[in-house]
Amino acid sequence: MRRQHLIIGLIIAVALTACSLGTKKEARPASVPVSEQAATELETKLAEVGNNRSDQINLTITQEEVTSYLQLRAQTGPIEEPQVEFKPGLIIFTGRATVGVSEDFRVVASPRVENGVLQFDFREARFGRVAIPDAVLSLINDQLRQALTGDHLGHVERVEAGDGIITIVGQRSQAPKG
Repeated sequence: MRRQHLIIGLIIAVALTACSLGTKKEARPASVPVSEQAATELETKLAEVGNNRSDQINLTITQEEVTSYLQLRAQTGPIEEPQVEFKPGLIIFTGRATVGVSEDFRVVASPRVENGVLQFDFREARFGRVAIPDAVLSLINDQLRQALTGDHLGHVERVEAGDGIITIVGQRSQAPKG
């Protein structure tokens, strides 16, 4: 069984390498500034949301806060140099990932609210020159929703991505105890 996994992994690695051979590398976008202060600011905002006794939640975070947190605090596994940008109506997630081979990746999504749940419409999703499969995008959708709404937001009313920021407004799933 273990040998089968190794063979399948090698086939995938060879296929991904073949797809990226002879292709021109695209320039990476300008870097989002990373700082300890921005990572701490995001942690503070999330703690305040968790401790807030109000039923209404209004959370605004910056691309610097998210990128700094990912680069300085989060265990990103096979992802290196993660970067998140917020543009009007878009979330852009880029970096470098190693899955058999090491390639740049780019995921562009538009956030929206459907029946009180944060969802993402993927505009672009690729690993090197290879499109990311829909099954993986479904997992990314679930993980993005959990990362942005956590356990505190039960009903999302509005989400708005702007130039460098994202704002999520909604109702608490349950009031904190204390």
